[in-house]
Amino acid sequence: QFLVEKYNVDGFRLDTALYMPKWFLQRFQEAAGVYMTGEVVTHNMSFHRSFAPPLTGLLNFPVTEHLKHIFSSNGSMMDLKSLMSQSAELAYPDAHLLGNFIDNHDSSRFLYNHSGDLSQLKNALTWTLLYHGLPIVYYGTEQVEVSNQEDMRTSMWPHFSHSNLYDFLADMNKIRKEHGFATGGQNVLSRAEVLSSTQNCMLMARAELLVLVTNTGGKGGPSCHICLPLSSLPSRLANSCTHIPRPLGADPAPYCRKTKDLELCIQADAGEPALFTAQAASIFM
Repeated sequence: QFLVEKYNVDGFRLDTALYMPKWFLQRFQEAAGVYMTGEVVTHNMSFHRSFAPPLTGLLNFPVTEHLKHIFSSNGSMMDLKSLMSQSAELAYPDAHLLGNFIDNHDSSRFLYNHSGDLSQLKNALTWTLLYHGLPIVYYGTEQVEVSNQEDMRTSMWPHFSHSNLYDFLADMNKIRKEHGFATGGQNVLSRAEVLSSTQNCMLMARAELLVLVTNTGGKGGPSCHICLPLSSLPSRLANSCTHIPRPLGADPAPYCRKTKDLELCIQADAGEPALFTAQAASIFM
């Protein structure tokens, strides 16, 4: 309460909330009177859900702790779809206040865990930044000299140069703003929905954005090819589809097109995430 009143703090991260009695958490949350995200490290979703309330928000461990495996060549995007469905069924008071992340200070870095595969990292970050919830990017993720190290707490100094991943995150933040997902945006309370999922690929929609993520990596894995009946798509997405060249275009470029069978087909071959937007004036190739 003192910190909020004196320094105008707008939120807190509460460490080891798992080990505090809930009567205390309730009083602590009430006294703070601002957003508080609790560290409740567990894979048990029902138990995790029981901490909201008393806390307004939680770090989304039951989902995000699985992302390292899911976004690997041995993982399955269908597992991610299942986790997202389970989380939705538990009806958290506000799913937008769950903190999503791929790296933290207590577990191995994603990039190091994936032998430096930047494509798998970018796919996992794409999900983190565009799925509903609070996206959290751990310091140094954008610097390979920091994030591809066994020590997850490697110092940023002197590794703070302009980088490929820096540009990627800048582009993703711009996309979040352009599509109304950032603070104050018109779609900030929109929810992502899974349209299709296979072992290697997942297509989800949020507002007018189509997001294709894959776990194949950048070492010649299988391509993602998904076709959906137009009748199965939300009306806002069934009319058109234009590839967004950012972030960091893949080679060959992904495509999205309608077919004579009244399907919407999307393909990406390079192991990179692909983003498409609905625009009335778009032309299908």
